[in-house]
Amino acid sequence: MININLLGEEKDRSASYLIHAASFCFVTFLFICVAGSIFARRSLYLSEMESEKNFKHAQNESLKKRTAEVEDLEAKQVLLKDKLNIIAQLKAKKQGPVRILDQISSTIPDKAWLTEISQADDILQVTGVALDGQTISDFMGKLRDTPNITETDSVSTELTVIEDLKLQKFSFPAKLFFLKKADAEKLANADENKEKNKSK
Repeated sequence: MININLLGEEKDRSASYLIHAASFCFVTFLFICVAGSIFARRSLYLSEMESEKNFKHAQNESLKKRTAEVEDLEAKQVLLKDKLNIIAQLKAKKQGPVRILDQISSTIPDKAWLTEISQADDILQVTGVALDGQTISDFMGKLRDTPNITETDSVSTELTVIEDLKLQKFSFPAKLFFLKKADAEKLANADENKEKNKSK
């Protein structure tokens, strides 16, 4: 029996399959390489961003700490200034009464005597006796001329008898003027110089 092959001879396609497979493997490998490179770069970028974020956070915390220290130092400096001002004011006020009493004693007329001096805030209440009203008026005028007293008004007088001598009892308020720190220091230095000159 004779067989006739109408389809012709079958070609060997193994080489074509091999090329396709190799191409597919190459493309897959190339894709994996590209994807790996992109992933590696992305990971590196994210790592750098995370490092920069941590660095900036640490830097921010350091700045916050330094700012807090500066603010604390400024607050302490303000507190120290306030304390120094209070000390200066206390020194000025401590010198004030002595100076004022010295000024009052130097302005008392020969025909007047003081019996009481009291202070409430910036008001000095002066009480005493004098031979007559003119002596009281002169005394009040001299007090107004002193640096620490600005007003002497509203004097009240009444007749009193002391050891058969008729005198004028008087009482009046005197408004005090407290020196500024700089002026008080100048006067204190002047007093120290006077004392030094006296001791020489």
